[in-house]
Amino acid sequence: MNDIKFKNHEVLEGKYTYIGDYIGGYAVVTSKDKKVGLINMKGEEEVPPIYDEYTFTMEGFFIFSKGEEIVSIKTNHKKKEKIDLPKIETKRLPDGKITYYNDNKKVFDISFDSAYAIPEGENAGIIIRNNSCGFIRRDGVTILYSPNKFYALEDFDRGYSVTQFRDTSKNPYLYTHGLIDLDGNEIIPCIYKRVSYVDTDLIRAVDFNGNIYFYNTNGEIVLSFFTGLSSITMEIESLNIAREYKASNNDELFSKIRTDLTSLKEAISQSISEVIKMENKSKKEKGKQKHYTKNTKED
Repeated sequence: MNDIKFKNHEVLEGKYTYIGDYIGGYAVVTSKDKKVGLINMKGEEEVPPIYDEYTFTMEGFFIFSKGEEIVSIKTNHKKKEKIDLPKIETKRLPDGKITYYNDNKKVFDISFDSAYAIPEGENAGIIIRNNSCGFIRRDGVTILYSPNKFYALEDFDRGYSVTQFRDTSKNPYLYTHGLIDLDGNEIIPCIYKRVSYVDTDLIRAVDFNGNIYFYNTNGEIVLSFFTGLSSITMEIESLNIAREYKASNNDELFSKIRTDLTSLKEAISQSISEVIKMENKSKKEKGKQKHYTKNTKED
């Protein structure tokens, strides 16, 4: 976490149970009593979390309601502008490799093990070569990452791509996420459970403890929300994934993950056993007190 940049960093600690994505400069928040409200990009409440429901309209309004009471906030949300860039399709060559074609003409004199079309309005497409993932831009510039850097990239959206990484030496089914730009710069480090880029305001990143960080496109955290959950959350997530593989009757995969979680499960079992012992001890003491009281009354 030492490489994360902070600028005008505001912290919202324990105030909300949920903060949504920023849309048009605002994010919906949920309070501990399950009411919804709205905060701005400084973390200030524009609409207090006292309302039961909300909706977001195509015209860029957040509307909150509680009984007959209604409050609306106009945002600066803009629809995604269509950029006049045609889609570039992929085509499989006789040798099994894949390259890019436009109107039956080869666009790049280069081929890949796997490649995905460059979407309409976007400047890059995802490629794979020799187990390395990366992307190729419309100008032909190719950037590839080693498997030790990123496992996969998601399609570019407005010049950014969500990255994925998995550490096969620890848990091959637990992914972390980050964000890169069209120059291959790592805007958000690939350490988060989820990264969502839905608007041009702030990018939302959620860590494995449920803490939420909002980045600007310069890679600076401008707002964060700490839930205070234990780091055990990540291990529980792993266990849930393991159970999914167990349900698919893949015992080998399940065993790999389960081995990594043995110490955790033992620690949890020990804690539970201690609690049970304390409760049983308390019950016995209460039982002795009742027995003593009864004998005293008989005497």
